[in-house]
Amino acid sequence: MAAHWNAHTRGVLLASPSNPTGTSIAFDELKRIHHIVSAKGGITMVDEIYLGLSYDASFGQTALAIDDNIISINSFSKYFNMTGWRLGWLVMPVDMTEHMGKLIEFNTSCASVFVQRAGVAAMQRAGDIVPQVVMQMQACRDRLFVELGSIPGLDLAVPDGGMYAFFRIPGLTDDVKTAKRLVAEAGLGLAPGSAFSPEARGWLRWCFAFSDGAALGAVGEAFGSAQVEDFAVGAHDDRDDVGVAGQPPQRGHGDLGAVMEFAHRRIAQAAGEGVEVDECQQLDPARSFGPVGGGGEFDEGTGGKLSAVGVVVG
Repeated sequence: MAAHWNAHTRGVLLASPSNPTGTSIAFDELKRIHHIVSAKGGITMVDEIYLGLSYDASFGQTALAIDDNIISINSFSKYFNMTGWRLGWLVMPVDMTEHMGKLIEFNTSCASVFVQRAGVAAMQRAGDIVPQVVMQMQACRDRLFVELGSIPGLDLAVPDGGMYAFFRIPGLTDDVKTAKRLVAEAGLGLAPGSAFSPEARGWLRWCFAFSDGAALGAVGEAFGSAQVEDFAVGAHDDRDDVGVAGQPPQRGHGDLGAVMEFAHRRIAQAAGEGVEVDECQQLDPARSFGPVGGGGEFDEGTGGKLSAVGVVVG
């Protein structure tokens, strides 16, 4: 970072834990980064949207403990299952608030009243809500990683925060086409790594925010038994048979459709009628999730919907 700092650099934006990898920056490392930035007269901004979803005791401490001049970015989306409500907060030096107010006024005006009231209620009950969310997330993470970790050759690291498993299947280079095949043939929505950066091409992101860890494990088990390396699409693979959303799963390479149907039956045993979910808003203890079947819809333009299992991100 110090080597790349130049006359046009004004600050550094960090994310800890990060999306999509779920990795966190050690507190001592954050200190070192901030000291370099401060010495150069810059601003340190830290995206801490997933900080409350830390599963390792060595992480989870806010960067604000280092210096009051750090800007902390946070959100209600993850801790309180309010994805899509578009409500968050900043902690910043007092002398920045006037300028930040102008930026917000001309970009978003303000959050609606009912959303602000929901945020107040969430804050008032944070001590009850957040620990339950963290416990459920960690249980789902652990259950999914037991299955993913059993797949030979899978490039995988256990995240210490957040709600995502980020992995690479042997031989996979065209992650976008592979993600489309998974949706069309198996009803499983995973985000392609190239949606995040060119460096993540060939990787897939699996959201483990799920209300039933056992059901999620059944899907992971089916995924692992499907010979996924045969299902992955390579860079020079000309297969475009990604199927048609809304139709029954096809028998694809590795027969993923067949094993996913088995997983759907396993889910149906533990869940009631299916509900439609958007992005990662599955973690609701009042809801249960039924079999996907062929009812999932995928729309690249709007981000997509899925009857159950995983997440589709546009």
